[in-house]
Amino acid sequence: ILINHLSDLEVVELKRPDIPILDYDEGRNKFFASKELSVAISQAERYISAVYRDNDEEYKMDNLKIREYLNREIGGSMTVEITRPSALIVIGSYQSIAAEYDLVSEKIKKKITKENYEKNYWMAYKELKGAYKNINITSYSELIESARTRMIINKIENKPEINEGQDSA
Repeated sequence: ILINHLSDLEVVELKRPDIPILDYDEGRNKFFASKELSVAISQAERYISAVYRDNDEEYKMDNLKIREYLNREIGGSMTVEITRPSALIVIGSYQSIAAEYDLVSEKIKKKITKENYEKNYWMAYKELKGAYKNINITSYSELIESARTRMIINKIENKPEINEGQDSA
């Protein structure tokens, strides 16, 4: 559980980095959320509902409802009034968005080229990431690249300026 100073709560659901994010339907020639991702989405929706309604006895921390637990732990510095609970699902990687083309059946290979297969799974992945209102889906690869980008930007922003005519050595 992550919480910010605005009392927005985000439940983080971590899945394995090596499982596929998408599966392929041979009959429809379309990609869809894998079983593992579908289960994670259902779990995330249940967590959001439990926090939002504060009525699910199933999810407790130290025998307290989530809100009660957070208020006990953080209550001295701020009151936790959760208004926009959300979830982040971290699953798979760039290498496991869908099965590698070389590993799919010959039946699939007869229907779709490698180029179209890869183009279609990237498009399906992008569409899936934007399909849920309060659930963000990201891969471990994206998480690492985001952190790397933030570190680079932070390093650039904090770099001392060098004035013209000044020796940088």
